[in-house]
Amino acid sequence: MNDEFPEHPAYAIVSGLLDYAVLTNPFPLQASPPTGDPTIARLDMVASAPPGDPVACSRIEIALPIGTSEQSLVDTADGIRPLPPAGWQGAVASTATTATITFTPPGGSFVFDEDGVAASIAGLRINRAPGNATLRITEHPVAVKSPIELVLAKQPYRPPVPAGSPNRFSARRWAGPTTLSTTPATQVRAGQQVTLTWQHRTGVQRFLFTRPLNGNVGAPGKDVTQDSRYDSAPVVRPTTFTLRTTVVATGEVMYDTVTVTVDTPTFAELFVSGPLGAGASGTVTFPDVVTVAGSLTVDGAVTARAGLTSTQTFETRNKLTAQQGITVNGPATAGGTSNVPRGEVQAGGITTNRVTAKKTVKIFGSVGKVTSDTGMLPATIGGRTDRLLLGYVQRSTTYQYQSITFKVGAREAGCGVKNNAHIEDAVFLPLRADEQATWKTSGAIALYSGASRFVLAAFGDNSTS
Repeated sequence: MNDEFPEHPAYAIVSGLLDYAVLTNPFPLQASPPTGDPTIARLDMVASAPPGDPVACSRIEIALPIGTSEQSLVDTADGIRPLPPAGWQGAVASTATTATITFTPPGGSFVFDEDGVAASIAGLRINRAPGNATLRITEHPVAVKSPIELVLAKQPYRPPVPAGSPNRFSARRWAGPTTLSTTPATQVRAGQQVTLTWQHRTGVQRFLFTRPLNGNVGAPGKDVTQDSRYDSAPVVRPTTFTLRTTVVATGEVMYDTVTVTVDTPTFAELFVSGPLGAGASGTVTFPDVVTVAGSLTVDGAVTARAGLTSTQTFETRNKLTAQQGITVNGPATAGGTSNVPRGEVQAGGITTNRVTAKKTVKIFGSVGKVTSDTGMLPATIGGRTDRLLLGYVQRSTTYQYQSITFKVGAREAGCGVKNNAHIEDAVFLPLRADEQATWKTSGAIALYSGASRFVLAAFGDNSTS
């Protein structure tokens, strides 16, 4: 088994001026049988403008590859019929390798706004080679990323399963390794198992597949000839199970399939070119390192067990928890609580109600307020959010100056020289949003040029005191 064929309709979003969704009828699309009449199929397409961005269009062209190869869709342009939207015109032109279907709006122009349009291309004689065929859509006016490409899968031809298959292949809810449930497993939650059952018969060989049969129709799968039941691994995404039965005496082959849907699917990798939404009442959990190339805005909670990295800005209006660390090259804003139990926080600027980090907090942003004076410091300083205050004495080479003592509630720290004894060169003091810092000085105030000075800097908030 392999995953060389897409198993879902083709979509093109944020590729051109318009967004497209293309579905084949029948779906999934199969290549024509090796002999006999070809499979006749239809393409149903919906074109729409991105929200809030009207698009004027004079025509849309869809190019279908002609040939007998895996990359071609049809073996001839004969029989192709465009089914345009109401009021539009449809036309077909072909060469030896391409059939081009053109849809033209009434009056030569149509503005895609709130409503999209649906069009179809019927009478497609699908060729006999399974593979991926690429449709190319050209918009007029021509988009920057033109032509837009959509991949359609032609799965290998499989004879239809006759009504009343003697295998009676079905999926049931898993009830344990020795118990058989009678409830069908049409939909399960991610991570649940299912039990597959079938009628045991003699004189046949059976192989079970956990995905639709693709290019390698002779793949061995799992030999279940002597079995009549199979307990699957945990199902994390919609899965189609296939049972291939071969009658030993005649070589006749029969395919039975059953699909189990998952209401909360899990994907190993997901790429979205458009918006990705998560329910406001839920959470987005990242079990590994997360990299955000642009801005990330989260209304709810974000949990990153290994780490979280943003190259621009990061904003959450609720709790942010990172087990290993947070790195943000731009501002990091959390409306609620930010916790880094075992890691460190590095950011260009942090605004939060509370920051907890077991290791270090590093802020490389601009200082919110700096005061360097010869005694004209404000009496108190506070802020709208949590802040980090840096105070120190900038001493001259000729005049050893006094000390400065900061006090926040019961916390007190000082720097400078007091009673001819050196205390500290600087003090770094956290200040919560609901607190104010006061300070006092000792010693004479020097007003002449080159005298020692007090310097006060507030980090993490550009608001004034």
